[in-house]
Amino acid sequence: MRKYAWIYIIVSIIVAIWGVRYFMNKPVQTEVARMIEHENTISASAVLVRNEITYKTQSGGSLQPQVFDEARVAKGKKIATMYTQGIDSALKAELDSVSEKIAKLEATTSQNQIFGSDIMAIETRIKSGVSEVIEASISSDLSNLSVISQELNALVGTQKEISGAKSPRQTALKELYAKKREVEGRIDSSKKDIYSTGAGVYISGVDGCENFLTPDAVMNMSIEEFNSLSLPKRAEPKDKYEAGEEVCKTVDNGIWYVAACIKKDELGDMEKGDYVSVRIPELDTDKVDARVEFVSEQEGEYALVLISSKHYIKNVYSERCVNLDIIKNTYYGLKIPVSAIRVEDEQTGVFVNTDGVARFRKIDILYKNDEYAVVEKSAKEGYLRLYDPVITNGSGIEVGKLVN
Repeated sequence: MRKYAWIYIIVSIIVAIWGVRYFMNKPVQTEVARMIEHENTISASAVLVRNEITYKTQSGGSLQPQVFDEARVAKGKKIATMYTQGIDSALKAELDSVSEKIAKLEATTSQNQIFGSDIMAIETRIKSGVSEVIEASISSDLSNLSVISQELNALVGTQKEISGAKSPRQTALKELYAKKREVEGRIDSSKKDIYSTGAGVYISGVDGCENFLTPDAVMNMSIEEFNSLSLPKRAEPKDKYEAGEEVCKTVDNGIWYVAACIKKDELGDMEKGDYVSVRIPELDTDKVDARVEFVSEQEGEYALVLISSKHYIKNVYSERCVNLDIIKNTYYGLKIPVSAIRVEDEQTGVFVNTDGVARFRKIDILYKNDEYAVVEKSAKEGYLRLYDPVITNGSGIEVGKLVN
């Protein structure tokens, strides 16, 4: 056994040396600096507030809209018809089907809005579309063929409309309107038409809040009053109405409002006139520009906030209670862990692992919370760069120190 003793001694020395180097030069953890878009967001339950005109039925009966929901209507437009004896369910289903097809055709953005009367631009786009079809056939890539075909059909239709000829869209609409009149003629019931008294967008059904929940009213409410409101989720049309009931409405589509009670410490210095962004996740994942119209005096830890927007979000005119994100600021920069931030010679920065050597990189902090910071992406010498490996557990790290 003695002849192997020197082997054990050598191994022990190697292990001891490795252990000493390990504890003197512990491995460090790093996190790559990557670009991030951070939103400083307040989330709250909120109420949509609008300027709305409601319409009553004098005789009661079944409501049949003459335009689709959220369609823009001018003052004096026929927006709905009340059938006093109701409508047979089969006829109503048929009428609804025809009306839906009309709505879809009318809602489709006309190519005229894109090209106007520029026949040359349309012909150029048609030639380009034909070339795309040929190229797709040659390459055997037919994945977008249906899309190209639909666009070509629309362009040809627009070309015909500008030239004075009837397009397939016009012909289809004419046939659908004729079918609608024919179905309406088979309804065995007296009727009463409803005309708009103001311009806006049409909505079937009401939620009962239209006459008391206005922007001016909200700005005069206490937080207690606001929180005590019993509000439905949305406006829902009924199958049958009694005489005197409100049946539909037109809504000012130039501007809409949203109100919420927010903790004062979350609001910070937000005040009337500030510009923010808002998002209603259940309606749309995109944010829209908005303006703070009112911030109440603080009652306890909360304040009542009213925000306006002129940007359209689908269903924003029929919903009432929603979840709201208020985006106070958006920061674009490099994301780093807060634990990595150091101060060296009165300069804020982080250590990075550069080929096993710790190097100090300066940072300018844009935003910071308890977990991470967003720092400015800078091209200046000595500043943190995109994809730098930031040392996150670097207690005791010094400039030039060897790190694992």
